[in-house]
Amino acid sequence: MSEYLDIIEIREIIASDVVNHIETCAREGIVSYLIIMTFPGSGKTTSAMMAIDKAGYNWIYIAPYHDVIKENLSYSKLREYEFIHLKGKKQDGVCVAEEYKQYAKMGISIEPFCETRCPYRHNGCPYYETKNKIESYPESWAGVHSHVSTYLQKFLYKIKYSDKQMFKHYDVIIIDEFPFQVLFNQVIIQRKDIDDLRNVINFMDSSPERDFVMSFLNELTLASGDIDIN
Repeated sequence: MSEYLDIIEIREIIASDVVNHIETCAREGIVSYLIIMTFPGSGKTTSAMMAIDKAGYNWIYIAPYHDVIKENLSYSKLREYEFIHLKGKKQDGVCVAEEYKQYAKMGISIEPFCETRCPYRHNGCPYYETKNKIESYPESWAGVHSHVSTYLQKFLYKIKYSDKQMFKHYDVIIIDEFPFQVLFNQVIIQRKDIDDLRNVINFMDSSPERDFVMSFLNELTLASGDIDIN
């Protein structure tokens, strides 16, 4: 008898272990985690997701990138998944504010503008329409690693449906690959980069968004030396 498992056996074990783990947590009323480690291409994600979805569990799937969500779920040839894809603001067809899209392409976070200034936030913004949908009724949905340190934490503790926090409506959260980059990131910004960016923004037409960015850059230049952001 071979001491090695073939790929079919590995995928069957993954599927079985995932479902058994969820059932054990539900039966004992505990919150726990399961780490699956095998070689690339062994079917960790596809086997686990198929088993979870077939069992009828309500899930949240977090992938490294949006293209991974499309590959594993949206365009899957193995199973037709019913879920909501929380797309990023920089993706085509998501942000409808042209000026904000330009900021995003420059690498500037548009989150402050979205939260406080965008005229489309409650009037035709696909991103916020999707957020409102998953917050109104707990459906299975998929996002990316950047959501782990931002939206996901806020979402799980919201009280929007049946007067219970949202995490109580979900059976499992699947995080595909370890999201190290979003849990800890360090960026060194050189003073020259700040000065160059400020010179570019100086040529933009006056607007609340321009003034907001300029105010932030002015505060940064008050610091001595390069800026270390953790």
